[in-house]
Amino acid sequence: MRIILRDEFKPIETADYNLILNQVLTSLRKLVKDWVYNTALKHKLSDNIAGKAGGEVYMSGSLKLGVYGTSSDIDILCVVPHFVDRDNDFFNDFFNILKAHPNANDLRGIRDAHVPLIKLKFHSIEIDLLFARLRFDSIDDSLKSLWDDSILAGCDEQSINSLNTYRNNDLILSLVPNKEAFKQTLRFIKIWAKRRQLYSNKVGLLGGISWAILTAKICQLFPKQPPNRLMEKFFTVFCKWHWKIPVLLCDIKEPNGAELTTKQWNPRLSEGDQQQLMPIITPAFPCVNSAFNVSHTTKKILLKEFHRGAKICLLYTSPSPRDLSTSRMPSSACKKKKKKK
Repeated sequence: MRIILRDEFKPIETADYNLILNQVLTSLRKLVKDWVYNTALKHKLSDNIAGKAGGEVYMSGSLKLGVYGTSSDIDILCVVPHFVDRDNDFFNDFFNILKAHPNANDLRGIRDAHVPLIKLKFHSIEIDLLFARLRFDSIDDSLKSLWDDSILAGCDEQSINSLNTYRNNDLILSLVPNKEAFKQTLRFIKIWAKRRQLYSNKVGLLGGISWAILTAKICQLFPKQPPNRLMEKFFTVFCKWHWKIPVLLCDIKEPNGAELTTKQWNPRLSEGDQQQLMPIITPAFPCVNSAFNVSHTTKKILLKEFHRGAKICLLYTSPSPRDLSTSRMPSSACKKKKKKK
């Protein structure tokens, strides 16, 4: 089966794009560090402490997973020390800094989202800028990894949600047996979901993280299959999946540190978790059901589309038109009628 991508879905791997992307990340990193420095001074901290406070930005979302296309936006996680406030410092001060920047436009602050963020265009690239505040006095180059669960200690719920957009993407990539096969398959699944208008957790369908987890699960189940076969398996497996069983990429783990008391998805303890219709569980602590918004109606829509995808895949993988005319029919329909005497 040959897949031809339209321009808006094609991967961007040109030298010009990579140059712009590096420019965006470098510019945002400098803006964040300068803003954190001035915020420290605003909070009456010494110049010495302010100079060491730092601040960092991390790529997340489709860019982190390696499936970014021209129709995607970029998720960037902004990590700051404990004295930086989300409501006043991030959504007011930093928002105004971005607003005044000559290469930033179309700014919009979304404070009440599950993951609060600032949406903007920066150097003509659409960006979702997330915010996470850690308990540390400074955020510098020594903070190489956000994998360690202990960094979540002292974080509020919104910061944990923001950090886990990055941590989940990192873990997904580490849990698939063949990263390139996963990326190619996920790119197709994202295109298909957007074309079929299924790509939105806001309306009770599935968002990017759910599609990534489902694709990664297929890659785990069929580690030696090429992308075209993985696409087929995606539909044939999930159209028959027993949804009382959660889709898990790894065992649900308990937190490493005693300071971490954040609740995670657990249907044995939570009646609400038991009643969720399509449990697609994120791998990082605290694990959550990324498809918690799915309703009976939207589940029916998704399953119908999975069945439709499976049928289309069977058409393309059938050996011959003659097989199509018989093998897809009920056995009773294939029997020859006896001639009347």
